[in-house]
Amino acid sequence: MLCPKNLIKRASVLLILLIISAFNGYGQGITVESFNPYDNTIVGEDMYVGVIITSTYEISDVEAVVNGNTIQLTSVGNSAFEGTLSLIGVPQGVQTLQITATDVFDNTGTQNIIIIFDTKPEINVVLPLDHSVARPELVFDFDGTDIENDLPVSLSYKVEIYDDNGNLIYSLSSGSAILQVVDFSFFLNREMRMFLSVTDARGQTTSVTRQVYVDTSETLIEEYTVENEIMDFDGNNLLFVERNDVFHNSQLKYGLKAVSKVDMNTNLVTDIPLSTIIPLQGNGAFKLLDQAVIFSGNDFEYLSRGHRFIWNTNSTTQIGYTGIPDYDDENHIVQLPTNPIVGDDLMFSLYVCEYIEISPGTYLQVCQPHYFLQEVADPLNVSFLDGFHGEEDYDSIEKRVDNNNILYYDDEGNIVLLNNGIKEYITTDGITDELKNRDVMSDGTSYVYVKDLDGDYFSTVLFDGTEEIELREVGEDYLYDAYYKINNGYIAFNKKGNLGQELIMLRKPTGETVIAAPFGTNSYIEALNELGEIIFATDNNRYLYTGDGDLFQISNNNTLGSPYYYNDQWYIAMGNTLFSIDTSVILPVTNHDLTNHEQVVIYPNPATNEINVKLDYTSTNEKLPYTIVNIMGQEVLNGDISGQSTDSNKLDLSGLNTGVYFLNISVSDNSITKKIIKK
Repeated sequence: MLCPKNLIKRASVLLILLIISAFNGYGQGITVESFNPYDNTIVGEDMYVGVIITSTYEISDVEAVVNGNTIQLTSVGNSAFEGTLSLIGVPQGVQTLQITATDVFDNTGTQNIIIIFDTKPEINVVLPLDHSVARPELVFDFDGTDIENDLPVSLSYKVEIYDDNGNLIYSLSSGSAILQVVDFSFFLNREMRMFLSVTDARGQTTSVTRQVYVDTSETLIEEYTVENEIMDFDGNNLLFVERNDVFHNSQLKYGLKAVSKVDMNTNLVTDIPLSTIIPLQGNGAFKLLDQAVIFSGNDFEYLSRGHRFIWNTNSTTQIGYTGIPDYDDENHIVQLPTNPIVGDDLMFSLYVCEYIEISPGTYLQVCQPHYFLQEVADPLNVSFLDGFHGEEDYDSIEKRVDNNNILYYDDEGNIVLLNNGIKEYITTDGITDELKNRDVMSDGTSYVYVKDLDGDYFSTVLFDGTEEIELREVGEDYLYDAYYKINNGYIAFNKKGNLGQELIMLRKPTGETVIAAPFGTNSYIEALNELGEIIFATDNNRYLYTGDGDLFQISNNNTLGSPYYYNDQWYIAMGNTLFSIDTSVILPVTNHDLTNHEQVVIYPNPATNEINVKLDYTSTNEKLPYTIVNIMGQEVLNGDISGQSTDSNKLDLSGLNTGVYFLNISVSDNSITKKIIKK
């Protein structure tokens, strides 16, 4: 028999259970509302599921199920739950997504959503390869495959090409796989971006992009083709990359997918291992070396942050990690000089930055480079470069390596050559914050650099081992090392012409200086070889100046690709193709108009005392100004000629010395340049 005390205790327990049972059966409403996907949404193999749950009680579990494939959704706050459900193994077609929410009392709420499981079609592009060169025809060869369980397979194909402004300039559509040759003569000498796509019966599209160049220059002879874009050439090997299109913050960027090297003699392709996909930086970020390959990219979020890598034929190592905690900071900027190899080591710098409070709440960022040597054979072996790692007497700014020596600029603005620990001052006139000598180039004997006067005035100077020689007079145009090159005693450099344009001059080892690019518009140096030959660009045309004084036009209305000189031969690497330059099929510039404007007829040429100048068109101007300059770029004659096609103009050359001159005729905003010879 139970005592009254126990009866009361049992009654209390029963009452509690009745109360819980009552709450469990009343007011337990749970609603599930999906915000992704909606009814009849087409989904792929990885389906994102997102729901909003309202419930009287705490939710303990949210499950999403499609045909036996299940995932538990995760709370992300504000009553939202989400997750990604894999549909691998689920038959394609119409399916039901069931989302069930369960509270702490095992009450449930469910929503059923009709989905259409349909993977996108696959596209198989045989041709064109990315970065192909059309000359001017291009083969399109691609097809597609698709899986449809409840519909017949039906694919459509399309090619779309856009110009630089995003305008559609060409479109090709087909209901079957495309195998077609397209002539791009309408788009000569251009770089274009095309989209190749395949669309299935439900309107799902898969596309790939192709970068294509169109060039028909007869001077370019195809030597070698690789699978993707050529980034560097060393005479025997080609370095090329494969890229992914990566969208970041709604902007299209290039993701570096693969780096490969091919030996042109053996056709052996070596794939360089990458530890991660990194954004592609550009052509200058790739370099073939005797001992290694260097490549780099930028961080998506912080584009000033460079990631450099070195492959030493055995492994790929990121440059910039020293093993010293104070220096191994992601915020430090890694930089390499133009020629980074010092003996068996690679030299790099880390710009270490700190913020100094210069007034309450105001900070100044101060960055100082610290230099290191990284052993190429063993990239994990990193050491300080003696004298260049942040000491009080630290010599700063920039370093360049030449012939295993180190050229650098000290904090007084002088150029110093460090040879086996011995300092040789190339300049001695530097004045801190007033006169700085910088951007030095050297062939091991002579030095070319910029004199920077307080950041306001600049000149190009040669030091030949004995004295300084001014190559370009002092002016306000900012100068750097794109304005000159040096090779084997030859120096190509820009200087101002009489029309305000950038001429190109060539100084020979003998000290003789001649004009290499006599045009009336700006010319830009691309490459200089050891024979004094220059490849340069003017008015979007590419030219070759020979050491003998001849001028040849390589390409018409394009400067696509990059020039190289190896094995006594000039090359152009364009897209995925290496071309050699055949000078036997190109005409000297003297045989035709330099700027592709209206033809100017000059006769006789060579001339003794006078020449006749006649236009084969009628200018809107009655008079056209002209100048005649010598090979030094100095004006020796000027005047006006008739702009009428019926008139012939006689120019008196009797006062000129025997030699080569250039006639510049101004036409509207352009100029026409002709080479003339005085006998």
